[in-house]
Amino acid sequence: MLGDRRLLGLLAVTVLVNLVLFQAQTTLPLWVHRQGLPTATYGLLLALNSGLVVVLQLPLARLTGRWRPEPVIAVASLVIAGGFALLMVARTPVLLAAAVTVWSLGELVQWPVAAAYTTSLAPLRMTGRYAGARSFCYGLALLLAPLAGTALYGWSPAALWAACGVAGICAAAVITPYPHRRHAGGTMTSWPPRRRLSPSFHGCLTNSASNSVSACQRPSASR
Repeated sequence: MLGDRRLLGLLAVTVLVNLVLFQAQTTLPLWVHRQGLPTATYGLLLALNSGLVVVLQLPLARLTGRWRPEPVIAVASLVIAGGFALLMVARTPVLLAAAVTVWSLGELVQWPVAAAYTTSLAPLRMTGRYAGARSFCYGLALLLAPLAGTALYGWSPAALWAACGVAGICAAAVITPYPHRRHAGGTMTSWPPRRRLSPSFHGCLTNSASNSVSACQRPSASR
């Protein structure tokens, strides 16, 4: 697996994007409280994220399943970055809801596409290893996000939200070059690269803010 550049790029994106997304469960409630808003406001923001999942997950999965995964993941990473960067100026319930809506849309697109892409990259009989590597990176982000996020938040909340934006941009930069790389024979990589995606992976449901992840990618011991 260490020789698969596309997999390594996807794993880096998994860590970077989830370091950002898990701020919704760690530092976002601190930010809402800092604005003098009631606890119910944070609950409504979580409800907004869950509602977007219910309404838009499947339609977006069907739509994005037709496109090459790398550009889709890159754009979704930028959308997530923009949503969290927007928190720098989000001090009212309306602006907070706008920020949550933006990064939720990016999350809804990124998760099922990345899950299917992981499977498509895996050689025969290595699907479990590839999925396990991505789940490991998810768990690593789950471990590091509260530690890094709260430490940076304690220093400067604005710096944290700016860092979230930078992390999303870095994730997009990591995954973007891969559609243009050539194999040793000089031919362009094709999509799907090794085999067609299983349609079932396009139905994966995720919801970072509500602490639920798709069964196909959910680490067995992460919750």
